[in-house]
Amino acid sequence: MYNTLHGTNYSERDAEITINTLGESLFTPQKNDLWDMVTALEVEREEGFEKGREEIARNMLRDGFSYEQTARLSMLDIEKIKKLSYTIQA
Repeated sequence: MYNTLHGTNYSERDAEITINTLGESLFTPQKNDLWDMVTALEVEREEGFEKGREEIARNMLRDGFSYEQTARLSMLDIEKIKKLSYTIQA
């Protein structure tokens, strides 16, 4: 079976070879910079989620939620919630 992409016909085997080649190329020394950038973006994304959860937790604590409620709803551990509570200004 052939699939058309930008006017070119590709068989399933052609697609498999292309995918394998692209996958291998991500791990070649020439592509380390690209791989490092992707990894850095993933780390930044996770750190952004963490900061967002911390801000939500601070707001919950300001609104009178308990440590347990805040931990459960923000998905942060209770020790982190307790540390965050010390950073809240009245």
